[in-house]
Amino acid sequence: AQSDPFFMMGGTQDNGIPGRTGVDTWFPSTLIADGMVTHITPDDADEIYSEWQYGRHVKSTNGGQTWFNIQNGIQGLGPFVTPVDQDPRDSDHLYTSANSGLYRTTNGGSLWVQVGGSEHAATWISISPVDGDVIWTLRQTATRCSTNDGVSWQEAVPFAFPVGAI
Repeated sequence: AQSDPFFMMGGTQDNGIPGRTGVDTWFPSTLIADGMVTHITPDDADEIYSEWQYGRHVKSTNGGQTWFNIQNGIQGLGPFVTPVDQDPRDSDHLYTSANSGLYRTTNGGSLWVQVGGSEHAATWISISPVDGDVIWTLRQTATRCSTNDGVSWQEAVPFAFPVGAI
């Protein structure tokens, strides 16, 4: 957490999303699953976004003590470790992916809106730390970019490698 150097949380296999509150102080996860990508809101360590396998997104508003589902609007499943990114300048703005496409929320996960079809499903997502309207995604060798918060997408130059992908 940017507001507390001792506080951290992260996904663990079979043990959910445990947290650390001090040098030697940990608390167990109340979510028992394969914990995955976790984002602690920069200016409010009580607000945490995370997920468990296949893109089942959850949110905590009490520092990871309890979690509630934030799947409204997402169709299908993500990969086992589903990409998700939080806008560092607007904590309610996140992107994720499912087999049905790419999704965005601007209200902290209350509602996700599809901003790209299945051809835009991604294995990696990054929101620019400078401009939240700029989003980069990657799937195999397809790199896409939006400069208008997912309204439209441009495919970037393909990888210059003769073989391989992400």
